Amino acid sequence: MNKSKTIQFYADPGHGWAKVKKSELEKLGIAQLISACSYERGEYAYLEEDCDLSLYIDALRARGFTYKFV
Repeated sequence: MNKSKTIQFYADPGHGWAKVKKSELEKLGIAQLISACSYERGEYAYLEEDCDLSLYIDALRARGFTYKFV
């Protein structure tokens, strides 16, 4: 089974964020580890590239997922 994720990425001249459902962060067991550098809007968290995005990517890799950014 191919386990892959397509991650929406947004950037401005100084920062970048990945859009991830908060429910997915809960399922991965990392929701409580997300810092104040990221932010939430509705059902999504926007993970800051220098702080929290690596935590999410590590959790995906640990579960056998591949990923790409769009």
